[in-house]
Amino acid sequence: MGKNQPEELMSVSKTFWALVAKYIMTFVLAWLTFGMMLDNPLGTIAMVALLATVANYFVGDSLIYPAFGNIIAAIGDGLLAAAIFYLAAFVTPNFTVDVQSLVLYGVLVLLGEYFFHRYFAASEEVEP
Repeated sequence: MGKNQPEELMSVSKTFWALVAKYIMTFVLAWLTFGMMLDNPLGTIAMVALLATVANYFVGDSLIYPAFGNIIAAIGDGLLAAAIFYLAAFVTPNFTVDVQSLVLYGVLVLLGEYFFHRYFAASEEVEP
């Protein structure tokens, strides 16, 4: 930590809460598409949503967003999240996906991430 520790701690705290909000968004969208539409187990959805959130933060928010901007990062986040749920269907028993749910989920994440990135850009205290 640098010279102004309280400000840095506040920035870390705001980043943490932004990630919590990102997870909640990812989870709710996954529950709507994979839980409500396909009756998948809530625990599995929660775990895969956590993986998708972490992947989207490190790939989309930390790498793609600074280099290519909001729209490309949001598209990448939607594709990555849908791909993670697609792969989860192969390695997780009793978890299924279909093309419609993957496309809907990808589009919903894209839209959610687009607005998340706008908040992210407006808040100088949230770290990428």
